[in-house]
Amino acid sequence: FLVLVHTITMPSSKTYDYLVLLIVALCAYLLATVGTQPHSKSSSSSSSSDGGASSHDLVLGPRTDKATGIAFAATQDFSTGKAMSLVGVGTRKKAILNIYSLGVYVAKPLVKQFSSGHCDAIINSKHPKAVQLTFAMGIGPEKIAEAISGLKDVDPSVRQEFHDMLLQGLGGKMLKGESMSFEWKGLDSISVTARGKKIGTMKNKDLAKGVLSL
Repeated sequence: FLVLVHTITMPSSKTYDYLVLLIVALCAYLLATVGTQPHSKSSSSSSSSDGGASSHDLVLGPRTDKATGIAFAATQDFSTGKAMSLVGVGTRKKAILNIYSLGVYVAKPLVKQFSSGHCDAIINSKHPKAVQLTFAMGIGPEKIAEAISGLKDVDPSVRQEFHDMLLQGLGGKMLKGESMSFEWKGLDSISVTARGKKIGTMKNKDLAKGVLSL
C-alpha cells in the first residue's frame, strides 16, 4: 500500500500524511479482523478440489468447478463402463492459471469405498473408473503428452510409447472447452479418449497405476 502511495503525486504533504495514517489504520483493522474470524468446519483443506464432500457425507450429483465454471454431469458413459458416478471435481493450476478442470467417475461398486475415504482401495480396484479433463484454456499436445507421460516408476520405453500415443492421437491443440478422458478397466489397462474419439489403449500395470495416481 505504501509503495502505491509513493507513486501518487499528492497536492500537499499534509494530505499525504493523512492518507498514510488512514492506510495504517485500515491495515491494523484488517489484521485484527482476520485474527478473530472463526474457521469454518465445512471449508476445503485444498484449493485444488471443489464441490467434493467429506469422507463421510459424499453426495452424488452434478457439480461445477467454482474456479473455472466448468460443469460435470452426475453420471457419464465411458468406454470402460456405463452410467459411472461423479464423485469429485478439481482444478489443475499452474501459477495463477487454471489449466483444466477434472471430474472423477467410478463404477457403482466403488462409490461406497470412495465415500469411506479408501483411495488406495480405489486405485487398486479392478472396477472401472475414469477421469475427464475439460480444458479452461488452450494447451498444445506436446505439453499435455509430456505432463501426463512423465512418470518416474514406469519403464522408459513404456513412457515413450504412451507419450507418442498421446501426441499423435491429440493431433492438435486442445481448445478451451474441449475434453479428454483417461479410462481404466482392470489393473493394467488404460484407454484415452479426446474430443469424443478414442486415441488408444495400453496395457501396463505400472503405467495404469501411475497415471491414476497423478
